[in-house]
Amino acid sequence: MNRQMVTRPGHWTSDLNLFWCIGLYASGSTWLFNAGKKIAASCGLGVGLASAFAGTEADLTFPPDTVTAIVKTHELDDAAAALLTEYSRAIWLSVRDPRDCITSLMLYQQCTFDESIEMTKDAAQFCLRIIDHPRTTLFRYEDNFFDAPATLDVLASTFDCRLNAGDKARIYDETRRSAVEALIKTFPDLPSVVGQPEPGHFVDLNTQWHTHHAGRDGEVGRWRRMLSGEQIAVVHRVLGAEMVRLGYDPQG
Repeated sequence: MNRQMVTRPGHWTSDLNLFWCIGLYASGSTWLFNAGKKIAASCGLGVGLASAFAGTEADLTFPPDTVTAIVKTHELDDAAAALLTEYSRAIWLSVRDPRDCITSLMLYQQCTFDESIEMTKDAAQFCLRIIDHPRTTLFRYEDNFFDAPATLDVLASTFDCRLNAGDKARIYDETRRSAVEALIKTFPDLPSVVGQPEPGHFVDLNTQWHTHHAGRDGEVGRWRRMLSGEQIAVVHRVLGAEMVRLGYDPQG
């Protein structure tokens, strides 16, 4: 593979292998990001592999020896969105019932109800920009894609690669919830872990796993018992159009 000097968007070329992982909050996008990185390495793309979480164009800067880049996002500025849409060879999009996204933000990230609605709406609008993109592969949380070994084959196909049985089994084991929980417990010893503004909140820059990813149960339909009738009505009023376009019934 021809290696190019890639440091910032203005220097990108068509030879950059760029993969974009985008999703609603709490929709499994961090799982996709990490599974994708492991698959890329198993498919011979480990040398020159870079990854990043991006919110702006300035975040789309990679080391000069980058050959393959995997970028994780939620909402973006317009410049970054345009670049990722143009250059991405594959787009992995994860979605979830926005009502459960909201309750997850409230429960695990201590966001207020209003903050959770705003964050979910912003992320949903960006996801909808590319949901029908020809290079987008859609992953729906309610399908438990993160627990299906076949998902690894789907991701591998976006690299034009086929996983052997051994690598597939290993990657599956390494992406189980128990493995993620074990990794988070080692955060104090990892040089790639940095603190966040919230007290006691840390993130591993290599994996984008956060301390708030620990202790989750993945419950589907939590919104039915966690949100009040008034809150549900607000969600449907504010996010009803986005819910329909994402494939979720506001009346369901």
